[in-house]
Amino acid sequence: MALSSGRIKFDITAKHTITSGIGSSAADASIEHKINLNQTVPSGTSLPATVVGSFSVTQASSTAFIDMTAIAIGNGATADCTGLKLQCLAIKNPTGNGTITLSYTTATASSAYNFAGTSFSANVPAGGSFVWFAPEAAADVSTSAKNIVVAGTGSQSFHAMVIAG
Repeated sequence: MALSSGRIKFDITAKHTITSGIGSSAADASIEHKINLNQTVPSGTSLPATVVGSFSVTQASSTAFIDMTAIAIGNGATADCTGLKLQCLAIKNPTGNGTITLSYTTATASSAYNFAGTSFSANVPAGGSFVWFAPEAAADVSTSAKNIVVAGTGSQSFHAMVIAG
């Protein structure tokens, strides 16, 4: 099964006013910056995705794992991503939590999954989000490489979405 419809959309627009180095027009003082990712599955094609799941993860202690061999896909069902690659990972850390850190570390996890390099680490502050989108770039999931490591402070929950294929 391939994902036959869907869209991954990420837009940031920021405007600011500068006070030096501007031209003669007041319009020169207003600067707008944009970044946009809008990946839509075109008609007649498919994303390299066979598993999509969105779920909450609760840390029982200071470390939690997203087990790629047991992704929650809805109605209590799970999917095994063994042999598949992580295509997209999105994390939302609710306000009120401490900072959580995603990393590849074998110190706290057996079967750590190296989806973004052995030196990968990303902090997601309270109220923050993290999105990783790299079609066909990650290693295959296996029984010895399956856990995305998430470190935090004590017991807290965060939201995750995984697309694999």
